[in-house]
Amino acid sequence: WRPVRYFDIGSPFGNTSPDPINDPDPTHVLSWEAGVHGTPADGLFYDVSLFRIDVKDRIESQQIPNAPPGNTINVNTGDTRHRGFEGQIDYDFLAAADPKTNRHLSVFASLSLLDSDFTSSNRGFVGNTPAFSPSHLARVGMAYREDKKFKFALSVVSVASQYWQDSNLALGTPEASNYIPAKVPSYTVADLSADWWVAPQIRLLGGVSNIADKKYYARVFGGGLEPAIGRTAYLGASWEF
Repeated sequence: WRPVRYFDIGSPFGNTSPDPINDPDPTHVLSWEAGVHGTPADGLFYDVSLFRIDVKDRIESQQIPNAPPGNTINVNTGDTRHRGFEGQIDYDFLAAADPKTNRHLSVFASLSLLDSDFTSSNRGFVGNTPAFSPSHLARVGMAYREDKKFKFALSVVSVASQYWQDSNLALGTPEASNYIPAKVPSYTVADLSADWWVAPQIRLLGGVSNIADKKYYARVFGGGLEPAIGRTAYLGASWEF
């Protein structure tokens, strides 16, 4: 869990307008969460929680009417309520056989369920789903590691379809070249990662993101689609001190 950040509720790229109707009020967020986690058996870990987030004076970056594409302003769109469930389970086969082992082979799964809507709006959005609020997000994977030696992990994440603007409307008509559907389609991607400790405080990092080179988009920005990055390999290093 982490507190809601500005990037979760407003675009850092939109401009404000001198017109009072487009000069947004500050956003206020109140978050509640209750949960439990534990290890009821050797090798088994679980974590479940319920949460609620109330957002007052939500901010959205919107296209300026009659302006060239990419010209946006930040505006208040109303108050929203977000509530849901988060759960995770992890089972370590090697730790189940030997709780003192320093090698671990585990499978894991997590699920987030979200119900969100506008509770107040001066733009007629009451009852709409806030932008970029998928109803569910699921992740499964497998990891093999030896403490302070190495770690290999394969994970798959699936994200439900989601509206890209608070109005829940499409942009343009299906026949137009700049048409954008009301919802960002659901997508599923897989990632592979590896860590290798070369010294007690230094480790090398590497992996492949979007292994299957899935073609999808998760954002709509400046009146256009922002394609997700395709298959990508990366390398890095970490120094802990």
